[in-house]
Amino acid sequence: MTTFELRSQMNQLFEPAGSVFRCDEIRYPAVSGQSSAGTPDRSLNGSPCSSSATLFEEGEELARKLKDNQLSEALVQETMSGVRSRHILAPQPIKAEFNLNAAAFIPSASTIRLLESGSAPPTGVTQTWQDILRLGTRITDRPFRLRLARQLSDMGPWTFDTLCDLAQHFYWAIADKVNIMNLGPEAGLFAVEVRDALKAHDSVWESEWDSSCFIFHLQKYALEHFKSYWCSLDNPHAISLQNRPDAKRWKSALDLSGFIADMFSFGLIKPPTIHECLGILLHEMVSVEHVRAVQTMVKRAGPLLWQTADSHERYHEFTTRFLERTSLLPDNANLTGREESVQKVIRADDIIWLIGEWHAQRSECPSPVVKSIWV
Repeated sequence: MTTFELRSQMNQLFEPAGSVFRCDEIRYPAVSGQSSAGTPDRSLNGSPCSSSATLFEEGEELARKLKDNQLSEALVQETMSGVRSRHILAPQPIKAEFNLNAAAFIPSASTIRLLESGSAPPTGVTQTWQDILRLGTRITDRPFRLRLARQLSDMGPWTFDTLCDLAQHFYWAIADKVNIMNLGPEAGLFAVEVRDALKAHDSVWESEWDSSCFIFHLQKYALEHFKSYWCSLDNPHAISLQNRPDAKRWKSALDLSGFIADMFSFGLIKPPTIHECLGILLHEMVSVEHVRAVQTMVKRAGPLLWQTADSHERYHEFTTRFLERTSLLPDNANLTGREESVQKVIRADDIIWLIGEWHAQRSECPSPVVKSIWV
């Protein structure tokens, strides 16, 4: 018997009938079960190699049955290696195991809100500069905020339009915060840190264009966003007796007022902006909410507003107007349904005394003639 004929007989014994060498038509035998020791049962139902012996032992037995002395040991090894490459490498199905006593999976509230919104879940901690900004305005840890500010500034190159968007998103981040707790100075501090990071990035090009453009837009949008909450001129959505805010809008308005005052305190916003904001609140004052907004801005803006060259006139003008406007308010004037006494709120913070203390600490300098700004 020739070597070719021996190979043909061996292939016929090991190859299923009708088999073709096409991967998409290969049928893998299913695992019948597992032994008592936990290892898979190697018997294959319907397989042409269904024997408890290994394929190598089957090959030796078949070789003996052929009784052909011309078949050398090298040929047997060659044939068996070919058989192993075609059968042993076939993937075996994996039996899935389920724990019927496992605790039920209950998604977190944040996961439910994310799924309800239809947004894809984030693949990392932060994805865009908008994500970094929203996080940075709420972080109290300064080293972490500084890392976020540097990461945000490195996401340039920044253009006039993108810096405009960056400034706008600071105000939107405050309005869209997820809770109704009062916002601290973190947002203002992060704005300073972003400005400094942009300035450090500018130093590579020996320019301060990015940081200056960012500050320009911060100042520009401060009044625009403030008026959207507090100024009733051509604005039917302003907080007023006719348009009472819900709890979230009221807190957003208060946080925005505090944020603008913080930016003045940190040197990002100039005095005329804070002057106009206080003037709007004095003019629109109809409730204890307006009183609280004035108190918040005065306290968070700090002493600088009352220690400038024209601070003597500003001090007397503001205190006079504040006392006049608050004296006309009913003691229970509120827009959010909270039981608050206007006079108790005024006495609790006593900003008139606080401004007087700051004003008394100013440096002596001649007082220029200034135009009234709070009439």
